[in-house]
Amino acid sequence: MIGIRIIKGSSFFEFGMNQCKLILGDHLEKLFAIQQCLYQFASSSSITEFETENNISLSVQMNESEVNKKKMQIFKIGDSFELQDELKMNTKSYLQAYCETLLNDETYYNSINTISILFQSLSQELNLNSDQFSIEFADMNVKQLIKLINVKLLQDDLYSSAYNLSYEDYYLYQLNVLLAIDASLYENQVFCILKLHTLTEKLYTKIRKFKNIRFLIFSVKCICKINIEDIYYIGLRNVVDFGNEDQIYDLFSTKKQTMEEIKNMIKDYFIKLSNGTKNDIVDLIMK
Repeated sequence: MIGIRIIKGSSFFEFGMNQCKLILGDHLEKLFAIQQCLYQFASSSSITEFETENNISLSVQMNESEVNKKKMQIFKIGDSFELQDELKMNTKSYLQAYCETLLNDETYYNSINTISILFQSLSQELNLNSDQFSIEFADMNVKQLIKLINVKLLQDDLYSSAYNLSYEDYYLYQLNVLLAIDASLYENQVFCILKLHTLTEKLYTKIRKFKNIRFLIFSVKCICKINIEDIYYIGLRNVVDFGNEDQIYDLFSTKKQTMEEIKNMIKDYFIKLSNGTKNDIVDLIMK
């Protein structure tokens, strides 16, 4: 487990996480604030005049050490993520990273080398018919090949578009692309900010398959059997990291339950949770 600490102005958030952390609750301002901090950290924006004038700075720490943005890679998936635009394969495209991972497999080395030789042969043939110009093709490598790729979405072996996807498939397509490149990211600290309305069993199961990418999940509802240590609850009265046993014992031990009994109460609450609530989570669990 790693410790995460996020500080900006009066906002302070601290939690531990393993492979993923579900961040939810009913304190909209604080939930919005932590999202803003993470998206700002993930961006390349510079310090504004307002932040300088008001002495506001953003600090993101991991295991009590300041995080070096240059040594961290952050992906973003959300309900505003334009999957249809992603298919256009721009320079920041996850699909481009996916195709690059595929083509860098040694299985394709001979094929790429053959393509390069054919292009060289073609340039030689073209030059036989010109005594004024020398025509050359760029060396055919992975990056050059990626520029030639067009990606289309398939459903039932038919060309489709993002507009035909179901709610779960919309996120699963994006998660599958990241999962395909997950194994190649073992040398870096890699996170994905995932924003969605409802965390379902199928989506949570997919997320749990990742080995190197850690997920910060913002969701309004959770309708799956999630590990309670993967929950960070930001409520109007309480902010609870359910991965911190000392914290949850202090909050839920008024009836002198054992830690196992407390965890079972928390599990029961999240298993039954389906439509959200305006009541405080501590009060609900202790009923």
